[in-house]
Amino acid sequence: MVYSGSIRSWRKPRRPNNSAALDGIGGRMRRIYINLAVIDVTPQGLFVIEMKPGMTLEKQQTLTEPKLHLASHWQALVPPEAPEARAA
Repeated sequence: MVYSGSIRSWRKPRRPNNSAALDGIGGRMRRIYINLAVIDVTPQGLFVIEMKPGMTLEKQQTLTEPKLHLASHWQALVPPEAPEARAA
């Protein structure tokens, strides 16, 4: 499962048995893609693996409610290149 959107709006949904659907365990949410970062969801917490150039973990944390950790293997977020336009 992948979430794409604002990290501020990321919440664990209320479920009848109080189980979390976004806990990163057992086939649930594993990675969050937002315009500023890519975040892995693990049983140990949320780990930033890619960040937009110029962004810091401290700045990202001010924009994010859940506690973030910087992955030891993090790298700069590089947008994909746009495909070349076809001739009409």
